[in-house]
Amino acid sequence: MSAMRTIAVIVFCFLVSGCGSPVVWTETRSGPPRGDIDGAVIAYAFADGRVTIQAQLKSGDLTLTTDQKVVAQADPKSMYQLIYNHSGISQDDIAILLNAGLVTSITTTTTDQTVQIIQGVTSLLSQVTATQAAIAKAAKPAAVAPEATAPCADMQASYIQNITHDRGDTYVTQPAIAKTGTSVCSIKFDIVQSVQSDVPLGVRGFAAPNEANVPTSDVCRNDYVFCFRLGSIYKISVTATVLDSKGTKVGSPVMLPPFTVAAPNASSLGFVRFARRAFVANKTSVTFDSSGLVSGFSATNPSEVLGYVTVTSAIAAGVAAAVAIH
Repeated sequence: MSAMRTIAVIVFCFLVSGCGSPVVWTETRSGPPRGDIDGAVIAYAFADGRVTIQAQLKSGDLTLTTDQKVVAQADPKSMYQLIYNHSGISQDDIAILLNAGLVTSITTTTTDQTVQIIQGVTSLLSQVTATQAAIAKAAKPAAVAPEATAPCADMQASYIQNITHDRGDTYVTQPAIAKTGTSVCSIKFDIVQSVQSDVPLGVRGFAAPNEANVPTSDVCRNDYVFCFRLGSIYKISVTATVLDSKGTKVGSPVMLPPFTVAAPNASSLGFVRFARRAFVANKTSVTFDSSGLVSGFSATNPSEVLGYVTVTSAIAAGVAAAVAIH
């Protein structure tokens, strides 16, 4: 009986020290990570979603085009730390991929080694995830009546709208050069965006029982979870106007047909728990597309009850061996 008790105590100590512990999680960008870390600290940023509108003024005609493609960029005002922590009783297989400061995928395979410590056996699980993004196009040319006395010189400009924060900037890609009988003009963009759905896009995560009414931002701040921005569907309306050197409107405004895109929402957070499980190997994977939105989530979670039965059998075998030696 003492041999059985000794083995059970050893197993229990291993379980208490590591099973169910977090594998990766988000921390604020300032300050050291919580606890003693045996792994890595990786800086990353939440994603901003941006769409580009292009304008061309040629011979007095203004044309607007867009490919409606949302491109993610790192938000410098939303920087965080991604923590990976190893457990001494777990065999970890971790893959964290980033691109320009943005997390593109996280895959964790953790195998609890309780049975293996007793039996000396190792097992791993594997799976594959894929990602796909869609690109759409919309364009509609329209004419702007030139000034009779001083038509505008040809020029090109781009407007990049930060959908996540609803702001943007104009960039002149081909400056207007005034020729004889022409004047240097500018292009003014007006962008109106609105959220089209109250349901966020992405993996929202499951709150712990004691966090049922806790805001997600507090869960991200206080719990051991990996956090990111969820997406929303936005309707974008674009109007462009040609202005002369005095800021006077030249001709009529040009409008693109309204279009919809999916982009990260600054006020909506999601999270995923990457935690170890007792007695079994489990695998969790989340991937992000080029717009910064979740493109895939998968999990493999074997039966912990079956794993417990295996541990019990291993303990019995250990007791039998101990009795035989005694």
